[in-house]
Amino acid sequence: MKRFSLLLPHGFRLPGFVLLIAGSVFGIMHFMFDIKPKFLTMKVYAIYSEYLGDKYFHFIRDNMSEELVGVLMVLGIWLVALSREKVETEEMAAARSQAFVISGYLQLFLLVFALLLTYGIAFLYMSMLYLILPPALYYVIFRIIARRKVVVAE
Repeated sequence: MKRFSLLLPHGFRLPGFVLLIAGSVFGIMHFMFDIKPKFLTMKVYAIYSEYLGDKYFHFIRDNMSEELVGVLMVLGIWLVALSREKVETEEMAAARSQAFVISGYLQLFLLVFALLLTYGIAFLYMSMLYLILPPALYYVIFRIIARRKVVVAE
């Protein structure tokens, strides 16, 4: 009997890596070299905006490069983390459960660390990092545990 799985098909992993790499490249271009493509400057609808004054439910002019980086990286890392293996076994399911719990503890530690030791704009940066940190930690820990299980089985 085939079990129901909430994981995405294995084929989603490659597009996830492509999105993640594209987001990283655009992020480096934007944040390290201050490259903001002109074609990404457009009028967008904002629920809340704070530049020179607070605006609610209003159209604003904005360069969408930061948002593009965020969307590419968030979608990419979640597609990678939630894609099943080519052969998903009970050992892999156990490794996923273990990785989920370990990454949860690690994220809790890092969040408390960030809350107590980062202030001002640095805390905002930590909050943005937390958009991709949970699935990234989970995926790395899962890979480590899965590799150990494969080595032990051989």
